[in-house]
Amino acid sequence: MDSTLPTFTDVFEAAKFYSDLGWCVLPILKEEKFPSIKWKPYQTTHPTPEELEGWFKGKTDVRIGLVTGETSGVVVVDADSTEAVAELQRRGVWSPCRVSTHRGIQFFFRRGEQAVSNSVGIIPSVDIRGDRGIAVLPPSIHKSGKVYAWEGWTEELPAYNPAWFPEKSPGNFNRRGWITECLNNLEHLPRRPTLIKIAGRLLYNGWSMEDAATILFPHAMEAGLTEGEFFNCIDSIKQYESSTDLPSLSSEDLTRDVREPDFLVQGVLPRMTTAIFGGVPKMGKSFLTMDLALEMSRGGKWLGIIPCVRSRVLYFDEENASPLLGYRVKAMLQGKGFTPDKSQLQFVVGQRINFSNQQSLEKVKQKLHAFKPDMVVVDSLIRASNADENSSRDMAAVFAVVNSLVQEFKCSFVFVDHEGKGSYARKENDVIEAPSSGGLRGTSEKAAFADAVFSYRKQQGIRILYQTDARWTEPIEPIAIDLQRPEYGVMKLKGEVLCQKES
Repeated sequence: MDSTLPTFTDVFEAAKFYSDLGWCVLPILKEEKFPSIKWKPYQTTHPTPEELEGWFKGKTDVRIGLVTGETSGVVVVDADSTEAVAELQRRGVWSPCRVSTHRGIQFFFRRGEQAVSNSVGIIPSVDIRGDRGIAVLPPSIHKSGKVYAWEGWTEELPAYNPAWFPEKSPGNFNRRGWITECLNNLEHLPRRPTLIKIAGRLLYNGWSMEDAATILFPHAMEAGLTEGEFFNCIDSIKQYESSTDLPSLSSEDLTRDVREPDFLVQGVLPRMTTAIFGGVPKMGKSFLTMDLALEMSRGGKWLGIIPCVRSRVLYFDEENASPLLGYRVKAMLQGKGFTPDKSQLQFVVGQRINFSNQQSLEKVKQKLHAFKPDMVVVDSLIRASNADENSSRDMAAVFAVVNSLVQEFKCSFVFVDHEGKGSYARKENDVIEAPSSGGLRGTSEKAAFADAVFSYRKQQGIRILYQTDARWTEPIEPIAIDLQRPEYGVMKLKGEVLCQKES
């Protein structure tokens, strides 16, 4: 058994080394978390030597990703702190094959015959990379500058033991993310009782039986149930509709894995949150979100003021036709003087996405899975569903779908929406008070759903952006917007922070 630590001159040499071990490795761009290619085929097959050469040879801007689980025969237990490493040692979780990361240690184990699902926070600061998971391999460089390095090595990996983590048991239906995890691994679980548990929780949370069945049906079909088996299961679930069981959490469960917000837009928009930009029609709300998308795609400053983390952005536009949107984006890019990397920003224009329609929702999911965005912009909220915006029940159903997408794809959602004209003073130049999130048109469910709400309006002839609601931070100060309309094909959007007037 060779315990000599592997060393490499470049990522191509490392990729060939891992591939020769039977590990499936893929390219990951710097500062990204997932492969830069469509990697679903490689969850069951390995890349060819020619593909490896094309991905890695002579490249300095890629990292090496390992497809964990069945494909490579490897399970990775990722400890993100010294306390987590100590807890793993206490449980007897240890491997001579280890990688030091920017904050902790990754332990490598041999996968057995039993399926191993991925899990985030199975115990505090510990993740499991199992079937269809991704782990980063040395000599990749973390965005902090830390180099992933082997601190222990063996080709004969010890076996992974699921008994190390009793929290992983399918019977633990109170932990965070259990619905997504169960649906992603339904084919490997007791399908009927698992579906009953999930449907029962959805019903408890206010879903109708029809909506719950619509959400669960494609997962049941993918897991191998027939339509007859599924609807027999649904019929048996109806007895749970009046269940009075009240699930509870201990303070330890509630505070598990609580971390500081990971901001995509500094002090404004954390990862895996939602925001709504409101304003009356023709105010220029779309320019704000276009500027946000463009600046996030390059890690610039939104409105020239607020720093953004370089992120993948997927922009759904149901308001503007392709020629108009293209003209606006071209003008803004000319004004900014850059061209976004196509791997960082993509537009889906006029495809009639509908979060209320299962077929359309599946197409959206396919796009999210393929592109893996950090942020999704939807212009506009009202055009992205069949919901009655005055109905709390209708909008709650839409937002439940959006929340499920946030959790499943680990991305933020930003919506453009309209405000009611009644929220404005009669005259454009009147001095009016700072707006509230209640100005959004339709039900108050909108403001209750979003983590951040913005109001864009004109006061005394000046366009001003207000943040009217913020859950994770204090609202930003009002920003005066200088929107220079297209002249000679150039458009600029610049902000200036205004001090709040004392009352």
